[in-house]
Amino acid sequence: MAWTEARELVISLLLGVVVIRVAAAVVRAIDADGATGRVRLLVFTNSMDVMEGLILLVAAVLLCTAPAGTVPRHLRVWLFRVGVLLAGLAAVGVANVLTLPNGSGGAGKLYNVLEVGLPATTLFLLTAWLAREVVTLPTAGER
Repeated sequence: MAWTEARELVISLLLGVVVIRVAAAVVRAIDADGATGRVRLLVFTNSMDVMEGLILLVAAVLLCTAPAGTVPRHLRVWLFRVGVLLAGLAAVGVANVLTLPNGSGGAGKLYNVLEVGLPATTLFLLTAWLAREVVTLPTAGER
Protein backbone atom coordinates (compact mmCIF):
# COMPACT_ATOMS: atom_id res chain seq x y z
CA MET A 1 0.00 0.00 0.00
CA ALA A 2 1.36 3.40 -0.96
CA TRP A 3 1.69 6.15 1.65
CA THR A 4 -0.99 8.14 -0.21
CA GLU A 5 -3.63 5.48 0.43
CA ALA A 6 -2.30 4.79 3.92
CA ARG A 7 -2.62 8.48 4.83
CA GLU A 8 -6.23 8.50 3.67
CA LEU A 9 -6.94 5.35 5.68
CA VAL A 10 -5.28 6.72 8.83
CA ILE A 11 -7.21 10.00 8.64
CA SER A 12 -10.47 8.09 8.15
CA LEU A 13 -9.71 5.79 11.08
CA LEU A 14 -8.81 8.71 13.34
CA LEU A 15 -12.12 10.38 12.48
CA GLY A 16 -13.85 7.09 13.22
CA VAL A 17 -12.14 6.80 16.61
CA VAL A 18 -13.36 10.28 17.56
CA VAL A 19 -16.92 9.41 16.47
CA ILE A 20 -16.77 6.24 18.61
CA ARG A 21 -15.52 8.21 21.61
CA VAL A 22 -18.30 10.76 21.19
CA ALA A 23 -20.82 7.90 21.00
CA ALA A 24 -19.34 6.55 24.24
CA ALA A 25 -19.83 9.98 25.84
CA VAL A 26 -23.49 9.92 24.76
CA VAL A 27 -23.95 6.48 26.32
CA ARG A 28 -22.25 7.66 29.52
CA ALA A 29 -24.56 10.69 29.71
CA ILE A 30 -27.65 8.54 29.12
CA ASP A 31 -26.49 6.14 31.83
CA ALA A 32 -26.06 8.88 34.45
CA ASP A 33 -28.41 7.86 37.24
CA GLY A 34 -31.02 10.35 38.41
CA ALA A 35 -29.43 13.23 36.57
CA THR A 36 -31.17 16.27 35.18
CA GLY A 37 -30.70 17.36 31.58
CA ARG A 38 -27.99 19.86 32.49
CA VAL A 39 -26.09 17.33 34.56
CA ARG A 40 -26.29 14.85 31.67
CA LEU A 41 -24.90 17.57 29.39
CA LEU A 42 -22.10 18.08 31.91
CA VAL A 43 -21.33 14.35 31.94
CA PHE A 44 -21.39 14.30 28.12
CA THR A 45 -19.13 17.30 27.60
CA ASN A 46 -16.70 16.20 30.34
CA SER A 47 -16.38 12.84 28.60
CA MET A 48 -15.06 14.57 25.47
CA ASP A 49 -11.76 16.08 26.33
CA VAL A 50 -8.27 16.80 25.09
CA MET A 51 -7.81 13.23 23.82
CA GLU A 52 -10.38 13.74 21.06
CA GLY A 53 -8.79 17.08 20.23
CA LEU A 54 -5.35 15.51 19.92
CA ILE A 55 -6.67 12.68 17.75
CA LEU A 56 -8.31 15.20 15.41
CA LEU A 57 -5.18 17.35 15.41
CA VAL A 58 -3.06 14.40 14.27
CA ALA A 59 -5.55 13.80 11.45
CA ALA A 60 -5.38 17.48 10.46
CA VAL A 61 -1.58 17.47 10.43
CA LEU A 62 -1.59 14.36 8.25
CA LEU A 63 -4.04 16.09 5.93
CA CYS A 64 -2.04 19.32 5.71
CA THR A 65 1.28 17.62 5.11
CA ALA A 66 -0.05 15.55 2.21
CA PRO A 67 1.01 16.56 -1.29
CA ALA A 68 -1.66 18.56 -3.09
CA GLY A 69 -4.44 16.46 -4.55
CA THR A 70 -3.52 13.22 -2.80
CA VAL A 71 -6.20 13.32 -0.08
CA PRO A 72 -9.87 13.38 -1.12
CA ARG A 73 -11.68 16.66 -0.52
CA HIS A 74 -14.41 14.98 1.51
CA LEU A 75 -11.91 14.11 4.26
CA ARG A 76 -10.96 17.77 4.58
CA VAL A 77 -14.66 18.73 4.73
CA TRP A 78 -15.49 16.08 7.33
CA LEU A 79 -12.49 16.98 9.47
CA PHE A 80 -13.60 20.61 9.42
CA ARG A 81 -17.21 19.74 10.26
CA VAL A 82 -16.31 17.43 13.13
CA GLY A 83 -13.89 20.02 14.53
CA VAL A 84 -16.50 22.79 14.42
CA LEU A 85 -19.22 20.57 15.89
CA LEU A 86 -17.06 19.40 18.77
CA ALA A 87 -15.76 22.92 19.42
CA GLY A 88 -19.36 24.11 19.68
CA LEU A 89 -20.26 21.28 22.07
CA ALA A 90 -17.16 21.96 24.18
CA ALA A 91 -18.02 25.68 24.35
CA VAL A 92 -21.58 24.86 25.42
CA GLY A 93 -20.06 22.53 28.02
CA VAL A 94 -17.90 25.37 29.37
CA ALA A 95 -20.94 27.64 29.67
CA ASN A 96 -22.90 24.83 31.31
CA VAL A 97 -20.18 24.20 33.91
CA LEU A 98 -19.92 27.88 34.78
CA THR A 99 -23.68 28.38 35.17
CA LEU A 100 -24.67 25.03 36.72
CA PRO A 101 -25.94 25.51 40.28
CA ASN A 102 -24.16 22.75 42.18
CA GLY A 103 -22.22 22.35 45.39
CA SER A 104 -18.85 23.03 43.83
CA GLY A 105 -17.37 26.45 44.33
CA GLY A 106 -15.89 28.78 41.76
CA ALA A 107 -12.48 27.15 41.94
CA GLY A 108 -13.95 23.71 41.24
CA LYS A 109 -15.82 25.04 38.23
CA LEU A 110 -12.77 26.92 37.00
CA TYR A 111 -10.67 23.76 37.35
CA ASN A 112 -13.16 21.87 35.21
CA VAL A 113 -13.13 24.60 32.55
CA LEU A 114 -9.33 24.84 32.50
CA GLU A 115 -8.81 21.06 32.60
CA VAL A 116 -11.39 19.95 30.04
CA GLY A 117 -13.37 22.67 28.30
CA LEU A 118 -10.93 25.29 27.10
CA PRO A 119 -8.11 22.96 25.97
CA ALA A 120 -10.57 20.74 24.10
CA THR A 121 -12.28 23.73 22.48
CA THR A 122 -8.91 25.12 21.42
CA LEU A 123 -7.79 21.84 19.86
CA PHE A 124 -11.12 21.37 18.04
CA LEU A 125 -10.94 24.90 16.63
CA LEU A 126 -7.30 24.41 15.63
CA THR A 127 -8.27 21.23 13.79
CA ALA A 128 -11.13 22.99 11.98
CA TRP A 129 -8.83 25.87 11.01
CA LEU A 130 -6.12 23.54 9.71
CA ALA A 131 -8.64 21.53 7.71
CA ARG A 132 -10.18 24.61 6.14
CA GLU A 133 -7.40 27.15 5.74
CA VAL A 134 -4.01 25.46 5.45
CA VAL A 135 -2.94 24.62 1.93
CA THR A 136 -1.44 21.19 1.43
CA LEU A 137 2.19 20.83 0.46
CA PRO A 138 3.00 21.24 -3.24
CA THR A 139 3.94 18.16 -5.17
CA ALA A 140 7.59 17.64 -6.11
CA GLY A 141 7.08 19.08 -9.60
CA GLU A 142 5.46 22.32 -8.33
CA ARG A 143 8.33 23.55 -6.16
